[in-house]
Amino acid sequence: ILPGCSELIRQTSTGLVLGRLEEWDNKTVECYLGIPYAAPPLNSLRFHPPQPHPGWNETFNATTFEPMCIQEFAAPGQDFGQEDCLRVNIYVPYNSISDGTTRLLPVMVFIHGGAFVIGSGNYKAHILAELGQVIVITMNYRLGVFGFLSTGDSAALGNFGLLDQRFAISWVKASINSFGGNPNSITVFGESAGAASVMLQYLSPLNTGLFQRAISEGGAAIATWTIQPEDPAFFAKKLARFLHCPTNGSHILVDCLQVKKPAELMYGVSRLKEFNFTFLPTVDGLFLPDSPRKLSKNASLVGRFSYLMGANRNEGSFLWLQIKTVRSQADFVNVLKPFISVAEEKFSLLSEAMLWQYRNWNDLNYSSYHIQRQALEAVGDVGFIAPLVATAEFIVDARRDVYVYHFTRRPIASITPEWMGAGHGDELVFVFGVSLLGGPLQGDEEHILSQQIMSYWTNFAKSGNPNFPNKVPVIWPKYNKRSQQYLQLDINLSSKNVRKKLKAEHVAFWNQYLPVLQTTGD
Repeated sequence: ILPGCSELIRQTSTGLVLGRLEEWDNKTVECYLGIPYAAPPLNSLRFHPPQPHPGWNETFNATTFEPMCIQEFAAPGQDFGQEDCLRVNIYVPYNSISDGTTRLLPVMVFIHGGAFVIGSGNYKAHILAELGQVIVITMNYRLGVFGFLSTGDSAALGNFGLLDQRFAISWVKASINSFGGNPNSITVFGESAGAASVMLQYLSPLNTGLFQRAISEGGAAIATWTIQPEDPAFFAKKLARFLHCPTNGSHILVDCLQVKKPAELMYGVSRLKEFNFTFLPTVDGLFLPDSPRKLSKNASLVGRFSYLMGANRNEGSFLWLQIKTVRSQADFVNVLKPFISVAEEKFSLLSEAMLWQYRNWNDLNYSSYHIQRQALEAVGDVGFIAPLVATAEFIVDARRDVYVYHFTRRPIASITPEWMGAGHGDELVFVFGVSLLGGPLQGDEEHILSQQIMSYWTNFAKSGNPNFPNKVPVIWPKYNKRSQQYLQLDINLSSKNVRKKLKAEHVAFWNQYLPVLQTTGD
């Protein structure tokens, strides 16, 4: 800990915490890492909503990241993380609360992505906090089977990961004043599954007054990949059978799963992959009383506050390993099938329409080169762009402000092929200012774009308007259904980056034509 650590003891709703200082570019940020925000979800608390932490008597050492929530790693047979993982990390501009007269800072709470099965809140957010003069909080929440197992009844309603997120935001609201943060100016933002989570928090009737603004990067709650399309109780029973647990009652099933070791549960989850099943959020009747699409049409819910949202040029890149195996029209259709909710007997009709919509008419032989790129674009459109536009229009219908962006700059250090452009999640290095740390992301253009994006994001957190109070290079117009204006985020921002009708033809195909086709013959 650097000199001045005695000043880094802060009071939270659960006890005192000791932080450390992070220095960069002659600037300093206070970091409080790995703070528990709820009781460890162990033993009888597994598969139940989060409970308050009993607190601690000694000062909690919050100077290092804590382990992520237990999850399945990409390497075969390698699981990592731990169940005692419900932690937050807090980044505060240094000396922002050195005296009692300083005004309270806006608060930004980040929800990480990872398809609800992987990921962690262990992001370095000190640059965003300092340059934006905001307090940034990141969090862990339960993932996979630990976060989303559901028996469809009171034994295990599911959505524990979403309830963790909500509990973390509530903890922040109760504690942030002593860090110099304004509990009545909280913006929740997230990426991918975290972006969808933000929208689910936005739509939940339980969250009235919990936060004031929302930002979603590359994820929408109404996308089909967000909500479990099948009966979760059916797969809870399958999991139980794999692990030799009784299935003749939900409560005894959950009791049995609660005493299994994490490795045993992860083994059972690996068996469920034979059925292409993933534990996801569900309509539980409480946190989510209805489907996200139906809730999005409820003006009293979506009209509560302003929203900033967007997507990247090639969101389909997250499926690239699968897409690059596409060789035929049948492969193309199979890649898209999980993103479309339709009866099996109508799928062939929809398949023909999709092939027609995305056909490369300059390549009538359907070369794998072109069909893979068509699949990549189609996945991005159906999974991200079309749900984004539909959600923006629901918010406009509720007479609230919404700002839409399309991010097109591929960062130098992106892991996606260069021809692909900005892939899924590529905006994160600019939002958190990673490019300002030097290393592989050198270059004045990227530094400038990162600063501009952080200005837009933190302006929105301060005022609900990305153009105010700090100066921005281009005025970002509100989205409306007539002109459908959005801001293309790339280097050399100018008025030319204000565009209209994001991917209008493909969006109309998914949001207007396909729903009509689905009802043909009903």
